[in-house]
Amino acid sequence: PTLMSPICQQLENSYNFFPILLCIHIPTHTVFYEPTDMLIANKPFKLEPKQYRQIKFMSPNIYELRKIAETLKASSLSSSTAPTTSSLLGNDLKFNNGEENFAEIAQLCDGLYDDIDNILVTVGSLGVVIQGRCFSPDSKNTFFNQDFQYICGKKVDGNKMLRHYPSVTVVNDLVSSTGAGDAFNSGFVAAMLKHKSEPICVSVGFQAALMSLRSMHAVPQEFFNENHPCWATFAKFNIV
Repeated sequence: PTLMSPICQQLENSYNFFPILLCIHIPTHTVFYEPTDMLIANKPFKLEPKQYRQIKFMSPNIYELRKIAETLKASSLSSSTAPTTSSLLGNDLKFNNGEENFAEIAQLCDGLYDDIDNILVTVGSLGVVIQGRCFSPDSKNTFFNQDFQYICGKKVDGNKMLRHYPSVTVVNDLVSSTGAGDAFNSGFVAAMLKHKSEPICVSVGFQAALMSLRSMHAVPQEFFNENHPCWATFAKFNIV
């Protein structure tokens, strides 16, 4: 696991899940979970609800989302619908029918609404689909207060609407897609900890992912500071 801040920890899919979630049952601690392996993406959700509900954010792809939903009995989908690991080389997900996939994502996220506050479903070159309780129509809600206490736990039916943030940049100078998802999450979390709203967090995440796609390194050696325009740009979204 990587400690990202005193109130936000990003967990990788390793055998270290259990002691971490068992030990940090503290109201002021918030966990951001990024699955890295479809086959074991559901591991933390085999714990008791009081443990896995410390995960307030997660960023699965659609196959990892299916696995988690199946474990939490939020879906009747069979794991047989998921592709084999060999068909996901490079984690380059192929969406043959975007609307059909988004409909499934909406169904799965709806079933997980009571368990996970914020779900960021990465959809490759199509961008990201988000269901979260911190969203408001005026795009002003933030995730933490000035004391870095998580403030978005209320269940509001209006927040269940799914937002699709499409990628806005065509990458003609792609070097490697390795690490792009991690870079997006890092940008999203960095903006989140600066008290930015969801659309700006996505904007910063997209810019971080773009720099990763253009780098030969999984983690670019240089990113950008808060003077970059992405920090003041509200990413555009469509309601799914």
